[in-house]
Amino acid sequence: MGIFLKVIQFFVISLLTLISLMVGFHFLGLVPADTYIYFLETLYENTWAAAIALIVFLLGVWSLLPFFLRSEPRDTAISQGESGEIRVSLPAVEGLIYRFVARQEGVKEVKTFLKPMEEGLFIRLKLGVAPHRDLPGLITQMQETLKEYMAQVIGIKVQRIETLVHSIGIDEDKFIAEKEEEIKKEKEEKEEKEEKEEK
Repeated sequence: MGIFLKVIQFFVISLLTLISLMVGFHFLGLVPADTYIYFLETLYENTWAAAIALIVFLLGVWSLLPFFLRSEPRDTAISQGESGEIRVSLPAVEGLIYRFVARQEGVKEVKTFLKPMEEGLFIRLKLGVAPHRDLPGLITQMQETLKEYMAQVIGIKVQRIETLVHSIGIDEDKFIAEKEEEIKKEKEEKEEKEEKEEK
């Protein structure tokens, strides 16, 4: 329905733009008024023209309805409790998600984007992570756990989670420790080799 509404709004706006352009040509003296009058006279008592004009009018009114009808605020997420409806601000939900994801193993950086939808909440995560042998498995498990966490803590259904890993960093402490161990091992092997050569 949302895409269809956008198409209708695009059509109505395009039509209004064309009409304003034609009027502008007349104001500039590029097109005489007789031209438009002749065009309208040819459509006088034309059933098809009247039907098209009526359809365009109705589509225009329909595309304007969302601006006057009550809609859910975009900065809130809806949870249905036993005693009624519960609204949770998106910044509060975002903070909850941030703290949950930031505590996950290997996650170094978190950015979130939320969008309330009729089917539930859409979550987009942008992560920076440490190297992991099974990164897809780690992300999948985190997404499933996050869905359960959101349902349990604030009762909000997560419709979809989209995760983008934009960087895979290095755990510096682990990297340095491994390098030191490697250097130490090479040094020991070198000393053993020298001792054997001396004998």
